[in-house]
Amino acid sequence: MNAVLQLRSASYRVKDAVLLDQISVDFRPGETVAIVGPNGAGKSTLLRLISGDLSPSSGHVQLLGRDISAYAPRDLAKRRSVLSQHVNVSFPFTVEEVVRMGGEGHADAESNGLIDSLLDEVELAALRHREFPTLSGGEQQRAHFARTLLQLALGERTHGKGVLLLDEPTSSLDLRHQIKLLDLARSKAREGAAVIAVLHDLNLAARFADRIIVMKKGTIACDGDATTSISAKVMADVFSISAPIRQTQQALPFVLQQDMTILDRP
Repeated sequence: MNAVLQLRSASYRVKDAVLLDQISVDFRPGETVAIVGPNGAGKSTLLRLISGDLSPSSGHVQLLGRDISAYAPRDLAKRRSVLSQHVNVSFPFTVEEVVRMGGEGHADAESNGLIDSLLDEVELAALRHREFPTLSGGEQQRAHFARTLLQLALGERTHGKGVLLLDEPTSSLDLRHQIKLLDLARSKAREGAAVIAVLHDLNLAARFADRIIVMKKGTIACDGDATTSISAKVMADVFSISAPIRQTQQALPFVLQQDMTILDRP
């Protein structure tokens, strides 16, 4: 299947600091990809290049065979939807109004039914009229996720299956909603979207992703399925951790913090 997103020798620098170095990778429709790695590895920077929020210092990023910088912002928004790591809403919008922002540029009639179903999916229907700043951090995250899904769904109606980008989407969620959010994201991939998420939790990454890209110092250290990317060698070489790799009944690898030993290396 042809790639919906392609990076070719893409680098990103800020003055003398190289945040991404010669990244070449493809992302295909219908797959879920997790991007993992230690702090400062370049995960969020890579996602911002993919989204078109940043332009590479060198190399190319293409969306649907076209340089991503060639899209006007409104056209880009119809083809990819982004849940950023930090989204601040200080004004007293209601939950429903925040979700509706994902339908900007579309008629209310197009959005209304979708908003109802999305609020049900993220379990916020009972809070739809609450003022946004009164919500907990996790509830706000779920509302922003619904907004992102609304944007994706409306864009797909006119432009075909799109790209869903998630930057640490589970950081403020409880265990139930971490799993529910990622299961919802997986369902969008099964419907044909390309879904790419930056995650810190390797066990969630293994549950969620068809592929796991492991970042280290601005480069791709590993790109493969969960068994390839969550290994004793990767744990040692990338995370400076020694830990046994266990397996679930579904043969997915997982690691326990109780088993981890810090290796004496930078």
